[in-house]
Amino acid sequence: MLLSQDRKGFTLLETIIAIALSAGVLTTAAMLFHSTLSTEARVRGHQRLTDATFLVEQTILDRLISANGISVPASGSSETLTFSTTDSATNPTIFSLSNGILTIQEGSSASEPLTPSTVTMTDFTITRITGDPASITISTTIETQIGSKTISSDASWTSTLKYAE
Repeated sequence: MLLSQDRKGFTLLETIIAIALSAGVLTTAAMLFHSTLSTEARVRGHQRLTDATFLVEQTILDRLISANGISVPASGSSETLTFSTTDSATNPTIFSLSNGILTIQEGSSASEPLTPSTVTMTDFTITRITGDPASITISTTIETQIGSKTISSDASWTSTLKYAE
């Protein structure tokens, strides 16, 4: 004897398979979304480091153009850069590292932060290079936090001094 059945709905097996496939698709989509967010955060962090390094380099180089003598470091290396200028409003100009912040002080004005609060400068070293013409090498290390991770960037550049030693 044949039983006739009117099928209305899905069998238990079909439902389990559909749920399993949906879970797999949703898991893959969630992992891809999380990966995209992590990558975007790392890119933003690296951009912060790049921007801060560029600002420091450009500010120092712009100020060195008007320098007529470097007093610190007179020789060797230092964590402070001090030079004189012909303009009394900016004489002396001092770059120094304090508590992870690079500051600039021009003349008798108060020190101002040069690095943004989103980064920490862990190294600022100026090395005097003798020769004709004399030059200085500036090395920096800047860090920023991305969630629980710290990323850092090292930079180094050399500037030839424009005045006679």
